[in-house]
Amino acid sequence: MTCAQSPRRVLSHRARSTSGHTQKIVEHPEVGDIAVDSNVLTTQNTNLRIIVDTPRDAEARSKLALL
Repeated sequence: MTCAQSPRRVLSHRARSTSGHTQKIVEHPEVGDIAVDSNVLTTQNTNLRIIVDTPRDAEARSKLALL
């Protein structure tokens, strides 16, 4: 199964950033909009970054649990 065929594939997102912390609305084809908080973790002396998205509220957690 390719990423494009995966039911977990995310179609798009809208983001609002404030001081290194971003709030996103992720649009999923099956469960609809999911509100997440997004943080970028960086390392010193490298270009490596990890983006960590966590559900913003109980509704977002329940939608993610369905996936």
